[in-house]
Amino acid sequence: LATGLLLASGWDGLADTPAPLLDPFCGSGTLPIEAALWATHTAPGLHRSFAFQQWPSHDRTLWDSILAEAVARQQSRLAQLDGKLAIQGSDRDSGVIEGAIANAERAGVTGLVDFVCRPISAITPPAGPGWLVTNPPYGLRVGEGQDLRNLYAQFGNVVRKQCPGWRVAMLST
Repeated sequence: LATGLLLASGWDGLADTPAPLLDPFCGSGTLPIEAALWATHTAPGLHRSFAFQQWPSHDRTLWDSILAEAVARQQSRLAQLDGKLAIQGSDRDSGVIEGAIANAERAGVTGLVDFVCRPISAITPPAGPGWLVTNPPYGLRVGEGQDLRNLYAQFGNVVRKQCPGWRVAMLST
């Protein structure tokens, strides 16, 4: 779903110098982490094991060569992007940000995503223009009615003020 939202947004994560990307309601960090994995050409599941590796017919030599190619492609892209990738995730909940940082570590993208604890009213996007891609809170996470309306109104006001020229893509109910 995160990759689908990034693709639908039109974010240029595969460009030589990808545009900045911001998720101001990052929660567990799914969108910024997926953006970093995509931009660095990290193959899905690169750093995990699979059940088929235990099958008697598994060709370990072939698998190791495929992994080596994937790692080489990722390392080449990381060298190409050196200092050119600006991905930021923020959320007002410090515990959630701690979780997002831990998730980035598990995904192998530590240092590629800047996670910051701050409310939407205090976002400071990377130098732009860029893309704001997010899945803002709704339903149980923030409630319905007036609370949700106020949050989305504040979101719109902040984006107009803080992100001129930016593209916005959001997934909501």
